[in-house]
Amino acid sequence: MSSTEHRIINALRKDARMTLAKIAELSGLPTSTVYDRMRKLKSDARFTAHINFAQYGYPLRVLLIMNAQGDLNYLKEHPSINSFYRLEGKSAYCAEGHFRSFKELREFIEDLPSETDVHCNFISEELKHEAQELP
Repeated sequence: MSSTEHRIINALRKDARMTLAKIAELSGLPTSTVYDRMRKLKSDARFTAHINFAQYGYPLRVLLIMNAQGDLNYLKEHPSINSFYRLEGKSAYCAEGHFRSFKELREFIEDLPSETDVHCNFISEELKHEAQELP
């Protein structure tokens, strides 16, 4: 990835709704260059929305660290799981989940395979979210 593309991506990470003219101004690039690079980036990138789940009735945000003998990949499709990762180490997984209530969270944990060791951490405050700039 070129330094030109880095500048465009860094501008978009600050405000994904920024106009081409504003990106050009901030990055010091001609608008035509920004347009051409954006077209290329759109074919290579995946754009997502950041949702305030609490505002939509999911006030519990948890980070679940799980050690399991079996495969937990089915959790990728679970509606309460927002992000799901396999960790290096002893059959470890990490999932970020959003739940409407403690009852819903407890039922989720109880539905995991019985040999799954689960550590549940409640996320109380987001201190940084995808704010890293590309060098």
